[in-house]
Amino acid sequence: MGAWAGAVERYLAMLGAAGRSPRTLELRRYTLWAFDRWHTATYHEPAPFPCPQEPLLEYLTYQHRHLARNSVVLFHADLDHFLRWCVTAELCERNPLAGIPRPRREVKASHPLTDADIATLLGHADMWDRAILLLGIGSGVRVGEMHKLRWCDFHDGDALIHGKGAKERRVAVARAAMRELSLLPRDGEYVFPFNDKWALCRMARLSRRSGIHIHCHLLRYTFATRFLKGGGGFDNLRVLLGHSDFRMTAYYVRAVEGERALDAQKEYQAGDTLLDGEPKGKVIPFRRRT
Repeated sequence: MGAWAGAVERYLAMLGAAGRSPRTLELRRYTLWAFDRWHTATYHEPAPFPCPQEPLLEYLTYQHRHLARNSVVLFHADLDHFLRWCVTAELCERNPLAGIPRPRREVKASHPLTDADIATLLGHADMWDRAILLLGIGSGVRVGEMHKLRWCDFHDGDALIHGKGAKERRVAVARAAMRELSLLPRDGEYVFPFNDKWALCRMARLSRRSGIHIHCHLLRYTFATRFLKGGGGFDNLRVLLGHSDFRMTAYYVRAVEGERALDAQKEYQAGDTLLDGEPKGKVIPFRRRT
């Protein structure tokens, strides 16, 4: 094991001791070992440690050419976090990426599922798909949390959710979701006796069959926006989604506020008076200066 690989294993052990989820450890290991593999293929030797700045910048430039921007953002963030920890642990004197600006994350517009979309999806879904759909849309449960869900976690219309980092929370489960869950076979302790990749594949197949673009996080996004539009509060949403950082919840609030602002503009459309058209709602007239 090289010096870089040894430092990576110490870093992952620290994250595990801090209670990070196995999924997080798996992703961090992949990111940091990917640099080591690239360095070996490019320079014909394992990545050194401490690592100079030039190979790291060359590696990130390589990733920019072959990956989507948001993927590069994650690679950069993981490398930077690892190197900052190395400085804190006194494994190296300075962070080679210090002062290098991170690429900006590309924010893609998302639109929650409409009632018509949900009806179409349910019409093309089997019993497993319907259970995933209604649990995600109705309770905001992550796919990674669904495969940890056990039958004994349900009690009086609630469900105990085992979230990231060994955190737990309770969410209400709608009657429609409970009805679909009751139809599933009880072959063991877990409700969904499969991993999260199985659910991702099912949603991809459902998307092709129904003609509606859907991914697992869209279910959670639909729950959050509908909760806020229905009068739910910010703090309650943060607890239900299992967010430890309020900035993650604020993303959904900004999306809903943007839709409300657009609806308000359509109701008070001053531009309609310019063409003497028939405004849809109230109009703020232009006035001449005297």
